[in-house]
Amino acid sequence: MVKYTFNHWEVDGVNVGSANPLTVGPITADTRIVAVYAVVTHRVTFDSTPSGIIYTQPSGQGAGSSLTVDDGISLTVQVPPTVEA
Repeated sequence: MVKYTFNHWEVDGVNVGSANPLTVGPITADTRIVAVYAVVTHRVTFDSTPSGIIYTQPSGQGAGSSLTVDDGISLTVQVPPTVEA
């Protein structure tokens, strides 16, 4: 399940801020009010001690690299059982 958090309001295509509740008026013409939500994400950074050992999963991730993941996601991280440095 993707988690969203309220970001801001748009009134007739213009960002009018994140005050919640929003009061708009007086309304004298057709008006479009949009609540804009953003996906909550987190950055996961991979490293090792000693530094520089390459991770094998998630695919292509190595020491010093990072991923941006959606809130609530699970990752499986795997490294080789032995390495030569």
